[in-house]
Amino acid sequence: MLHIIPILFVVSLLISVSMGALSFYFQKRFYQSSAYQNLNLNLSQLELFWSDSKSDILPLNDNAVEKDQKTALNSLAAIVLIACLTSFLGCLLLLLYILSLRKLAKPRLEKKILTSKLAGASNISKDEAREIVLALKAEFSLKNLQLE
Repeated sequence: MLHIIPILFVVSLLISVSMGALSFYFQKRFYQSSAYQNLNLNLSQLELFWSDSKSDILPLNDNAVEKDQKTALNSLAAIVLIACLTSFLGCLLLLLYILSLRKLAKPRLEKKILTSKLAGASNISKDEAREIVLALKAEFSLKNLQLE
């Protein structure tokens, strides 16, 4: 019976590493998607950007998008590392975490903004972008969002 424990640990470690690698791949692919690129291009007209790590619209400053992406990827790396170290239970928790991030727990604001015209078209005007952001601000009570 005890000889099964190391095998179970190695198998769950391999599964955790595989799920982590897939998560990184999907996250990187999202950052390269036209929807994400269009969203941040349109928001940049208003000196704003979409923060994936906070699921919010934040003020744009030097390298804000890159820093936010790095923060989100570092958080994912930490969770994958913890899952790898905690064996079978960690593997199951990582699976639940990934499923919740990808399908279950997307905030309403994130769903709405990623299906809006901000993410769908790269050539909207500054006024149209402002109008959409103001509508999102009103609908989701984005009190910290300041427009120029």
